[in-house]
Formats: sequence, structure tokens, C-alpha cells
Amino acid sequence: MRESLQGRRGLKAHHRSCKTHSDLLNHCATAATVGDDSIGSTDDANSPLLSAGPTLNQAPPAVKPGLKLPKTNIQWEEANAYFRSIFDMSQPIIDINSFVADSQQCIYNYFAEFWGTVKPLNVETSVFQCRYAREIR
Repeated sequence: MRESLQGRRGLKAHHRSCKTHSDLLNHCATAATVGDDSIGSTDDANSPLLSAGPTLNQAPPAVKPGLKLPKTNIQWEEANAYFRSIFDMSQPIIDINSFVADSQQCIYNYFAEFWGTVKPLNVETSVFQCRYAREIR
């Protein structure tokens, strides 16, 4: 039976009575103090899937221009066929982060090459700035 949560008091009451919430809090507390050995064994900790993550020293990715996308079902089917032909999903993914980055770049390049990019909006001459410039002053 699902209860209605009325504001913060209702949420707090739910947290007090919810076994899942208390188990999650206990797990998070023990993982923070112990070092979170509960994810897996030592073999899993060395796995590229678990250990390959972004570091704090990495710069955020550069903002790219927006993409124009296909409009008809036939155009989407053509793009889908292209992606099925270039991605080999029969092989296991060893490093998920590099796979995702390469896939995103490949998809972006396809749409940018075949459909084009959206021209960046000039902030000084945008409709928004012109319309609301008088109200800001």
C-alpha cells in the first residue's frame, strides 16, 4: 500500500518506517568508514569497468555546436543502419568510459557531417536580449 507523503514531515515519517531507506543509509555509512569493500572482491576492484572513472584533474569537455537531426523515419532508419554497421556489439566492452566517449564522438561526427550543425546564437543580438533589454535597465 502506497502512502501519501505530505511535505517534509511525511517524507521524514516515511524514512523512519522504510526498511529500504534505513538499509541504504547503513550501507552508505559503513562503506564510508570501511572503504566500501562491498562492491566486489579484489579481482573486481582492478577491473577497468569499476576503476576507470573521471579524475578530478580532467577538464570538462568542450561545448560543441548543436546538431541538425533527421526529420523523417526513412532518414532515421538510414542513420540507424549506419550505426549498426560501425559498432561491433559482439565484442565485450573492456573500458566503458573510452567506449562511451568514442561512441559519442562517432555519432556526433556522423550527424555533423551528413546533417550539419546549428549556427551558434550570438548573445548580443539574440531575440531574448533585444526583447528584454529595456526591462533590465
